[in-house]
Amino acid sequence: MKVQKELYITDEYGTVLDTIEPTENFVKINDGDRILRKGTIEYLKETTEIKYHFIKVNPVAYSQISTKYPIINHLIQYVGYMDGVLSYKNGKFIKLKDISTICNVSESTAKRQIKGLMQDDVIHKVKDEKIHQTYLMINPWVVYIGKRIYTSLYDEFKMSKWCEECEEV
Repeated sequence: MKVQKELYITDEYGTVLDTIEPTENFVKINDGDRILRKGTIEYLKETTEIKYHFIKVNPVAYSQISTKYPIINHLIQYVGYMDGVLSYKNGKFIKLKDISTICNVSESTAKRQIKGLMQDDVIHKVKDEKIHQTYLMINPWVVYIGKRIYTSLYDEFKMSKWCEECEEV
């Protein structure tokens, strides 16, 4: 039994413009056409491209924040790719007691600095109803790797003062 695959015509950002029926085993491709697999289209639907591209840190925001809250220097290496979640390489979320161990500070100091980072819109505490867990997300306009982020992360921090400094609204 032959499986019929759908073919898509998309623009440069991955937005599906049209779905076409394949004829036999080939489709005519014109100059400038872009071929995307279904998995890529799903990925593009769940991500947003930010205009300001930096690797690891936004120097303006980071210089202000790291002076005020030095634990951020230790947490950078735990920021997740595309999702901004503080987690270990194995995917386990970093908890408050882990932060005090990672940063080599007391738990009360870690709590105080995390609270300050939350007030300054650098970290958000997010509860995921699907997996019934709470985790910490770092503002992608302060500390981030890359240019493409999940839409949920963008929506979480889009009203941030750091976003306004980086994005042209």
